[in-house]
Amino acid sequence: MEAASKGLGLVVSAFAVLEMAWVLRAKKIPRKDVVRTIRTLMGAEGVTVTHAEILHQALVRFEEGDADLGECLICADGHAFGARRFATFDQVPQREGWGESPDRLLGAP
Repeated sequence: MEAASKGLGLVVSAFAVLEMAWVLRAKKIPRKDVVRTIRTLMGAEGVTVTHAEILHQALVRFEEGDADLGECLICADGHAFGARRFATFDQVPQREGWGESPDRLLGAP
């Protein structure tokens, strides 16, 4: 981070950010602290996070709900490319109203 702020620059993959979030949550770091850490990284001088706008949208959903960041990132990525609906087997997004059962989307009984 020090090198990045001195003009050398640092590019961080959104996938590395996702991995960092999983590790922090596995260590029982509170969700709000994970969000704050990621936003601090994204706003750091000389740091470029790939897919930053998609990651930002995912963080908003992650911060407001109970789904993991991976689910939120998948949904935000789909929306960025024009998807209007999000199919998932995960019950949390379904319960929160932004994910739908694949069976329901396919019209299965």
